[in-house]
Amino acid sequence: MPDRHQHIANFVQRSPIFRPVVVWPQTVPPFRRLPYPTARQMADELLADSEFEALRLASWMRSPNGELIAEAVSLVIPSAFQPEYELAVEALQLAAEMQYEEGRPKRLAGVLALTGASILGVSVLAPAVRQAT
Repeated sequence: MPDRHQHIANFVQRSPIFRPVVVWPQTVPPFRRLPYPTARQMADELLADSEFEALRLASWMRSPNGELIAEAVSLVIPSAFQPEYELAVEALQLAAEMQYEEGRPKRLAGVLALTGASILGVSVLAPAVRQAT
């Protein structure tokens, strides 16, 4: 399994955000479990978590595919615990998508700055090139 999968799995196993869905299926009978948070609630908590930020699931260019996250979560939460597994996958995917969307203004600003620098460079260099020829 790729190293990236293991990093995500380790994060899910250690994070208190996932404690209800990782620890409880193995230790607490179903009738004694507290209601699970929603995927959105978990995603919001993930976005506020510096360890999640360090995972960098959403890169500059794209959000991760769901298969990577699903495979990583399966290392920690067995598929026999389908509701818990699906909730963890959905929360991570949602948080990664939200993280990617939060970076959109920065990406746009970077593209605009690069475009501006290119235009400025061409306008400055063009007269010098004409004089040289």
